[in-house]
Amino acid sequence: MVDSKEIKPLRVEVEFVETDWENWKRLADFELQYRIIQEGYQKLERGILEREFEDYLGREINRYLSPEQLKKINNSGNTPIDYLWNKLKPNIRAELMVRFLLKKRLISSVSISKNKKEYYVMYGFNNVLVDMETWGHDILTLFLGRFVSTSMLKDVDRIFRATAKLIPEEKLNPRNMIRLRGAVLDLTNLSLVKLEDVGDYFFDYAMPVFTNSTNLDELKLAIHDIQEDRYDIRLNKVYQFFRPRFSDEDWEYLVTGLGVILSPYRDKLLMIIVGEPHSGKSTLLSLIRKPIEPLVSSVSLSDMLRYEFGLEPLIGKYVWISSEKSELYITRIHILNLIFGESDTVEVARKHKSHAKLTSLKLGIMGVNDPPIIEEKVTGTADALLERLSIVTMTKPEDAVNIKNLAEMISAEEVFNFLLWCRRQLEKNDWKVKKLPKEDIVNILRETTNTASVFLEESPDIITGKDYRIEGQTLYALYVKWCSQKGVKPMSRNLFYAVLREKGLETYKRQGVVWVKGVGQASKDTKNDLAKYELTRFES
Repeated sequence: MVDSKEIKPLRVEVEFVETDWENWKRLADFELQYRIIQEGYQKLERGILEREFEDYLGREINRYLSPEQLKKINNSGNTPIDYLWNKLKPNIRAELMVRFLLKKRLISSVSISKNKKEYYVMYGFNNVLVDMETWGHDILTLFLGRFVSTSMLKDVDRIFRATAKLIPEEKLNPRNMIRLRGAVLDLTNLSLVKLEDVGDYFFDYAMPVFTNSTNLDELKLAIHDIQEDRYDIRLNKVYQFFRPRFSDEDWEYLVTGLGVILSPYRDKLLMIIVGEPHSGKSTLLSLIRKPIEPLVSSVSLSDMLRYEFGLEPLIGKYVWISSEKSELYITRIHILNLIFGESDTVEVARKHKSHAKLTSLKLGIMGVNDPPIIEEKVTGTADALLERLSIVTMTKPEDAVNIKNLAEMISAEEVFNFLLWCRRQLEKNDWKVKKLPKEDIVNILRETTNTASVFLEESPDIITGKDYRIEGQTLYALYVKWCSQKGVKPMSRNLFYAVLREKGLETYKRQGVVWVKGVGQASKDTKNDLAKYELTRFES
C-alpha cells in the first residue's frame, strides 16, 4: 500500500511519468486519487492524458478510417488529430478511448455476478468500486479532456459493461471487513489489513475516518488499548455526554447493542431507544451514524413497511438508524423479522430494476418519544419480534445541558473508537447482547395498547358493515369520548386514521371532508365532544 505522502505533486508542464502512475494506481484512498487527477486537470487546463492519447491516436487511428478518408489525408499533408477524431463514428471513438485506458490500467470495470445491468468502475488497484453513471463523465473528462463528449458516453458505457470482470456477490462488501480510507479493518480479529493483502474482495464505499497513515497508527494504538482493556472510556466525549442519561442497566443494554455494529456477527437485533423530547436521542443517533455513514440507512419505518420500494435503500447496508415520531404504530412486523435476520437474504423490489437480494441487517436502532404500538402481541410473528427487540430508556438529568452542534464537535474517529469499545464489551459478554427481560418488554408494550383497535371492537356507539359510512371527525369524536370513559390517552387523529386503514376500513375525502367506509354510528350524534376535547387539551 502506497502512502499519500509518497506521491509527488503533479508537474504543471508535463503529464505524469510512468512511475507516478504506478504510485497513483496503488493509492488506498480513491477520493485522494480523484482529487489528484482533478488538481492535475486544473493546473494543466486540459485532460492530464490528452497529449499521450494524441500519440496513441496517431498510431491507431488510420486503422479505423476509410480508404477515401486516408487518400484525402495523404493528399492534404499534415492533418490535425482533432480533424481525424471528428471523422470517426462515435462507437469507434469510444472503443479507442476505452482501449487506451484499459491498456494503461487506470480504469477497470467490474460486474456483480452475471447481471450486466449492474456494474462499477474502479480506479487503479484500490478495490473501491464507483458508479459509472455518476462518476463516469467527470473521470473521463479529467483524463482525456477535449476528446470526451456526452454523445459518446453511451458507447463507452456499453463497452465497459461488455468487458467487465465478473465477481460473485459475496466478493462485494464482505460482512467481516470494513473499508477504511487507507486500509481494511478485519472485524474477526480487529486487525488492519493492507490493500494488497485483502485478496479479491471489493467495496462500494470507504469510511470517512482514518484517512492517512498517522490516523491509522492512532487507530492501531486505540485497538490495542481496547483489546487489552486499557482504553479509558471516561475520556471519550461520547461517553462523557451520554453516560449520565442512562441507568446502569440501560447503559449496558445500549453499549452491548451498539457493539453489534463492529462485531463479526449479525445479532438479529432491533433496539428501540425511548426518551422524552430533547433528551438527546437524535444527537446520539447522529453521532453513531457519523463514522459509518456509508453502511447506514435512515429510511423512515413507515416507508420501509408500507411503501412498495421502501426496502430498496437498505440494500448493501449493515445498520438501520432512524428517529421516528411519537405514537408509532408498527404494522407488518413479519417484514421487520425478515430484515433483522429471520433469513439470510430478503428479496427486494426496486424502481425500474429487477429484484435484488438484501442481506439481513446486523442491527436496527430507532429513537422514539414513547414505546411503539404493536398490533400483534400474541402471534408467533410478534413473538419472533420480541426475541429481536431491545428497549432502552434514555432520560435527561435535571442538571444536563444540551450542547448545540454536539455531533459536529465530536470527531468521527472518536465516535469510531467508542463503537470499538462497545464491541469489546459485547465480546467480553460472549457476544450476547444484554437486554431487558422479555416479560418486561411485553409489559411495556401492553401499556401502549392500540386503543383505536379496541374501540372498534368494544364501543357500543358504532356499528360495522360494508354499507355503513361516517364522517371521520364524528368517528374520531366517538373514539375520544370512549377514551375519556376508559381513562386512557387517545391517539392523534392521523394515527387513528392509519389504524382504520390497517383494519381494512376505507378513508376518502368528499368536498374536503374525510369519510370512513365500513363503519357507522349506532348512538346519538357526538360531534361536539371533539370540540370539547380539543378545548380541554388546549387549556391544559
